[in-house]
Formats: sequence, structure tokens, C-alpha cells
Amino acid sequence: MHIVPRTLRAFALVAALAALAALAACSQDPPPRRNCVDRASSALRTCAGPDTLDGLDVSVWQGAVDWSRVAADGKSFVFMRVASGQNVDTRFATNWPAAKSAGLVRGAYQYFYPSRDVDQQIDVLVAELTRAGYDADDLPPVLDLETLDGLTPAEVAALAQHWLDRVEAELHVRPLVYTANFMSNVTGTSFSTYPLWVANYNVTCPLMPTGWSEWVFWQSSSTGTIAGISGAVDTDVFNGTLADLHAFAAASHLPPAPAPDAAGIPTSDASPDGPAEVLDAAPPTHDDAAPGTDAAPPAVDAGAPVRPAPRVRGADASPDPCAPSAATGRRELINGLLRRPVEMSVPSPADPLAAADGLVAALLRLQE
Repeated sequence: MHIVPRTLRAFALVAALAALAALAACSQDPPPRRNCVDRASSALRTCAGPDTLDGLDVSVWQGAVDWSRVAADGKSFVFMRVASGQNVDTRFATNWPAAKSAGLVRGAYQYFYPSRDVDQQIDVLVAELTRAGYDADDLPPVLDLETLDGLTPAEVAALAQHWLDRVEAELHVRPLVYTANFMSNVTGTSFSTYPLWVANYNVTCPLMPTGWSEWVFWQSSSTGTIAGISGAVDTDVFNGTLADLHAFAAASHLPPAPAPDAAGIPTSDASPDGPAEVLDAAPPTHDDAAPGTDAAPPAVDAGAPVRPAPRVRGADASPDPCAPSAATGRRELINGLLRRPVEMSVPSPADPLAAADGLVAALLRLQE
């Protein structure tokens, strides 16, 4: 056994720290390639599957729309604004029946103001859809979530969840969430069981908000040109075929709650062998209506088309342009050593000379 003199061990401590710092500096990842994102945000881009449909979304700002020309221009679906907060869109009552008559699959969205009375906003949405005629083949109502409106992210998230819960209960349909990556501080993972309509313009594959890895609809531009509409209009993409679109709309509509028995308790059909089964008091989740969940999807006809899963960048054989370099693990280990020397296997972190032996050994291991 060779004992290192104290002065040499002290020098080794300084040298080891300097070498570790130098290695850390040399192990930095190269600048990210275009379209890559900060991995700390857990964001990713998800590309469309092999089959897509073109659509649009409109409001009063598009004025009068010739829906037959829109359909002839190859558009299969439309979302139209029903209200901005409590203020009803003055074109909704005209657009809603006209779009369906032209053969488009239709849906409605409400621009959400978190600082305003949420229940009043919901009342307007439900009343307008009921008055206009909300059918089982219509797309789910959309929570347009794109502003903090002066509140904290946590407050907005709680109010948005109230909107989603009550709309689902009132209309018996699983709502759709429209949002973008810049709202990730609000969405977190709280809304990942809801289907996503993502907004991201002028890109090949949209950037996901936190909590989602795939999208159902994608708002790809705010400056589209479509026959039958004067001026710019939002254009959208559905991730699937026309049969998939109809299936998605149908699956979003939930079966009515069971009728209560004489005691006011919801029950299933009575069994001849005993009393009817009492359903769980907790409301059921409907994760099968939301893409990306672990719940089993509802049964479908054997001949029904199945929408291919969207392609997540890096999931196929092509290299992931956002993947960290081979030096990332080494850099993180080095930085960890520099930040947390007390976690190293050394005799005593209080003794810098004893720690020198551990640092030198760690440096030698990194060079292997």
C-alpha cells in the first residue's frame, strides 16, 4: 500500500477539482438542432399519422361563410365559436346548421376567461348548444384554454377542471381541450386524459403541451385561405380518416346515467337472483375517449377502421434530433460530483485531504 504525502494529497484535491470542472465544460451538448426543444420541459413534437383530414375553425370575424364552397374545397370538419366567455358569437346560430347541411362534421368551442364567472360561461355554452341542436354525431365541445387572465396557473387549472367536469355532466360528452405548449405551466399533467386540439403554426410536427404525447386535432395556421370565406382563416388537421372522425365524435358522447331507484340511488338493471347492483358512488372516468391513456378502448365492429397511432419523433428507426449527445451522461455525473461531493464514497467529507483520494479515484473512473 502506498500512502500519499499530505502536501501531495492537497495538491491532488485542487488538481482533481480543476480537471473535473474542465471535463464538465468540455462535455456540454452541442446547440440543439432546429425544431428541438428544451428537454427539461418534457416537451416533444408529435407528427401526424399516414391519414389526415383538413378542416377549419371560424368565429364572427370570418363573417358570412358559403359552407357549400368550403365543403367543395376539401374541408371535412369545422369548429365554430359558440361564445367568448359569456358573450354569444353572433354568427353561431347561422353557422351551426349551415355547416352540417353542407356535409361538414361540426363542433363548438368557447373561449375561456378564467377570471370571469365560470358557471355563467358554462350556462351560456349549454344553453346555446341545446337551443341550436347538439346531436350525437357532433364533435365534443371545446375548452379554449389560452390565457391566464390575471390568475395563477394553479387557479386557472382548477377553474378549467370545473368547466370540464360540469360540461361533461351537463351534456354527457367528454370535452376536448384546445391549448398550446406555452400553457404548459397550467396544464401540467392534469388534463392528459382529455383529447387534445393543439395549436402550433407553420411547423411540420406540432409541439405538445405538457401532459400529452399525441393530438387529435391540430390548428396548423391562422392565415389559411379557403373557398367560401373572405380573408384569412384558421386551418386545422384531424389525425385520421373520415371514418375515424365519425368514430371519435360518436365515442365522445357518453351513455346516460342510470335512472335512480325509489331511494334515489342509481342502480343497474335488477337481477332475478337478488337486489340490483349499486353502482360505485364515484363518477366513472372515460379514458377510452381520450387518446394516449392506458384504459382499454371501447369495443368496435370487426370491420371498423382503426386510426394508426401518430408518429412521435424518434419513435421510429430515424435518429431523434432532440436526443442528448453521448456526453450528456458523463456531464451530468461530473456536475453531480461538483455539486454534491458529500454523496461520494469517501472516508469523510469534512476532511478535504481524505476527499482528495475519492475525487482522484472518481476522475480515473471517468477517464476509463
